[in-house]
Amino acid sequence: MGLRLDCRPLVTRTRAKSKPCQSARLALARSLTISGGADMGILIWIGAGLTVLGVLGLLACVMLALRAKRSGQSDDAIRQALQKVVALNLGALLLSGLGLMAVVVGIILS
Repeated sequence: MGLRLDCRPLVTRTRAKSKPCQSARLALARSLTISGGADMGILIWIGAGLTVLGVLGLLACVMLALRAKRSGQSDDAIRQALQKVVALNLGALLLSGLGLMAVVVGIILS
């Protein structure tokens, strides 16, 4: 469903050639558009940076978990190490999720 703009005059008294209603449509489109594309570009880059940091954090969590599993320690020591990794994992996931949200909002608003 698109927005249609009817430019026909209510009362037609003369048959003089008039310009098409393109200028009225452009004015309406400009008034409905959110300006500030450059500001949204900054938001997109900040979101991309947060996403990259989050993904790097997730990779670090994988490396820490593998290191804890391969260490050969007792089950309790491995469990304690993995509990710390789970907390870091949730933080990295939150960071990457917030970054992706910032990118999507920046794209929608630009």
